[in-house]
Amino acid sequence: MRLNKILAHLALFALVPFLPMCGPGAIAFCDAACDCRGCSDRDYDECVDDFDIDVRRADRLGCGDLFDDYANCVVSGDGCRGTDYDHYCDVEKKRYNNCMD
Repeated sequence: MRLNKILAHLALFALVPFLPMCGPGAIAFCDAACDCRGCSDRDYDECVDDFDIDVRRADRLGCGDLFDDYANCVVSGDGCRGTDYDHYCDVEKKRYNNCMD
């Protein structure tokens, strides 16, 4: 496991009691996405940052449940096809994107 990944896990676990999340966390989501498509350390860190931003924005716009549905699909691993980590999550992704527009 890479040092950045370990540090990200430790930092997230320290914050878990303070996070109002029902769906999977950034680590689970980015692990699944990066296992499918492959990521550099920088890509992984950007994924974690983007996930956190997306969660806050989705909650603010009332789309948190739809984001959770999409993230759960990605984390399940069922969406992975080649390097496309959300290939089979189109329904969840479209519902989430429609809510965010």
